[in-house]
Amino acid sequence: MKKRIKIIITVVLIILTICAVRGIFNPERRIKNFVNQNGGELTAIAEAYLRSDATTRTYKGVEVEQVFRGNHDIVQFYYGGFGIAPASKYYGFYYSPDDVPTAYENVNCRLSAVSGDEWAWSDGTDNGGRTLRIIKNWFYYEAWF
Repeated sequence: MKKRIKIIITVVLIILTICAVRGIFNPERRIKNFVNQNGGELTAIAEAYLRSDATTRTYKGVEVEQVFRGNHDIVQFYYGGFGIAPASKYYGFYYSPDDVPTAYENVNCRLSAVSGDEWAWSDGTDNGGRTLRIIKNWFYYEAWF
């Protein structure tokens, strides 16, 4: 009987660990929730950056990177990442006042549609990423190098 209880407890702990890891290491879901909950304040911060009168460097622990200029300017926010070059991955989101998706840091890479609200990009090497729409004017990004 004790052996059976140990097995059940072990299985439950494994399941709880898997659930916890999926929650912690799912930046896409966390970022979507963050943007949905703080969209008004984030939009105000992004608009200030676009006008060049921004003073906020972080918002609720998320770093406001900068404005990346291009055919469609964006204000990029860094949420987190991991790895050591050449195997690094970065996560975040960006504001696009034109509501147009771009590649990471607005680099000049062509986006390929994956679905109606998701795009992928590559610079021709093993560097690449994907972006997807969160809500109007806001996009999630993943970039790997």
